[in-house]
Amino acid sequence: MKVIDNMTDLEKAKLHNLVLALGNFDGVHLGHRKLIEEAVGKAEEINSQAAVVTFDPHPLKILAPERIPKLLTTLDQRLNHFAELGIDIAVLLPFTRELAKLPPGEFVENILIGIMKAAHVCVGFNYTFGSGGKGGPVTLRELGSELGFGVSVVEPQRVNGVIVSSTEIRGALERGDVEEAAQYLGYRPSVPGIVVSGERRGRTIGFPTANVKPPEDLLVPARGVYAAWVGVEGEIFPSMVNIGLKPTFKTWGENTIEAHIFDFDRDIYGQKVEIFFRSRLRNEQKFRGIDELFEQLRLDRKAAYKILINDKIPAFRYKKQILSI
Repeated sequence: MKVIDNMTDLEKAKLHNLVLALGNFDGVHLGHRKLIEEAVGKAEEINSQAAVVTFDPHPLKILAPERIPKLLTTLDQRLNHFAELGIDIAVLLPFTRELAKLPPGEFVENILIGIMKAAHVCVGFNYTFGSGGKGGPVTLRELGSELGFGVSVVEPQRVNGVIVSSTEIRGALERGDVEEAAQYLGYRPSVPGIVVSGERRGRTIGFPTANVKPPEDLLVPARGVYAAWVGVEGEIFPSMVNIGLKPTFKTWGENTIEAHIFDFDRDIYGQKVEIFFRSRLRNEQKFRGIDELFEQLRLDRKAAYKILINDKIPAFRYKKQILSI
């Protein structure tokens, strides 16, 4: 998949006859995936290429930074999803205040048609574009008839009667319901990060952990203990993960993410890892001492093993699944 992230390269690419999927795509959830599949299918039908067109950074980061929500996925995660879904080109339009002022007609005529020579455009049912978000699917269809490109509008995707949206997924993750979030996403919710030095207290009681620092603008599931998979260097390992303050030892400070990777003894400080959340085991809680904490951790590990041993996970970007019992 080719990535174009600036207007100069976009103009030099001399694109033509593209099928475009337009959207924000945070989370690349089931609704987004249906939209992308529509674009990829249409591109195959007309013997062309499928391109995702999205903004970077998120428009709210420029227009109203105080209102921007925590993101469900990093840019790298979104790009990986696009590639896996069959997209040929990812266009990351640099979002500026000047671009935000373009009326819907000018955005389509100058950029989608003028630069990208779109043959067909795919959008979601609630897509808006142009100055003040005045453009929508109806506007796009009118412009398509006028300028000679096709338009597909993808209807909402529902799970158990609920319309899939980034807002619903955020709500599930904020409750710690990673299984509900997975239903809306179509894959395990995950948090990438760098392994940093921690207090190393877990090592002294037989439960060494990797202290994972995520990107600051990424949404992390609610405090608690989870059964999870941890991707390290092309392999994926079973683990249990604690998110929270570690209240047995302190009641202040910032949340930490600590992953106890089962039967794992590599030095991975400074490395990138990715945590794929399977199930929430329990709330974070305060214990009366080390012995009580150790016994609970032993039970947590047993519970996590029971969940993960038969877990048919999607081997997302990882070559090998490691499960020691």
